[in-house]
Amino acid sequence: IHEIQQVAEVPLRQFIGVCNKYLQAKKFVFDEVKFELNIELDSGSPIEMRSLSSGEKQIVSLFAHTYLGEGDGYILIIDEPELSLSVEWQKTLLPDIVASGRCDFLAAVTHSPFIYENELFDSAKDLAQLLRPIK
Repeated sequence: IHEIQQVAEVPLRQFIGVCNKYLQAKKFVFDEVKFELNIELDSGSPIEMRSLSSGEKQIVSLFAHTYLGEGDGYILIIDEPELSLSVEWQKTLLPDIVASGRCDFLAAVTHSPFIYENELFDSAKDLAQLLRPIK
């Protein structure tokens, strides 16, 4: 049973790891005994989800769907993913989505040069260059 539970916890542990990269002075903590996921300040004091910043909430929501959602082969289209995100978060967001291993296609429409300032740069395409003029 323990081994089965460990396998089932892999996506949850990946979710916690990726979210904790983005949270500032707080972190997700998994209680293996109670099988509970909580958010704590670095001091160890518990906080509620509503206390997160808008950017943190956006990250948690996106990664919850990506890492913990059912199924695979996601097609993800994001409009302006840079909103409410720091420059550093913008640089790591898309690679962290791809790292979930569950996204078969990812499109992000952005005004930010930082969204693709990472290993995905060579895969980025300017839509203006792909569209043919209508005659």
